[in-house]
Amino acid sequence: MRNTLVEIYCRKCLYHTHVKSHSFIKPDLEPRLRQKILEERMFTFVCPICYEEVTFIHPCLYHDTKYHFIIYMGDETKDTSALEKQFP
Repeated sequence: MRNTLVEIYCRKCLYHTHVKSHSFIKPDLEPRLRQKILEERMFTFVCPICYEEVTFIHPCLYHDTKYHFIIYMGDETKDTSALEKQFP
């Protein structure tokens, strides 16, 4: 699927890194990602220095063809009309 690099800062120890995260998810092809979302672990990172759990969010499209629904998580200020036309 499609990936993006997300900048991560640990608030506890100030560790800074970038992690690869998914921006388009099709659970038919990658069921482990569906499980991560259900377990609320999709947008979490554990700091390797202090083991603090850091949560993050970025624009992401989840398209589940088996259960016939789409979830878009993103910036409220962006125009989503192109997405609405592509996925009515």
